[in-house]
Amino acid sequence: MQRLFMDKYGTYFSIGLISEAQGRVSSMLMPLNQALHYHVK
Repeated sequence: MQRLFMDKYGTYFSIGLISEAQGRVSSMLMPLNQALHYHVK
């Protein structure tokens, strides 16, 4: 991920920051994921 951000945006992000953001996004997407899972069954 660090390499991707550096290559695409010229910006460095620490692993801790990336991990924290991933946790927040994951928790925000959980309701959508559960709803999709329910409807696809």
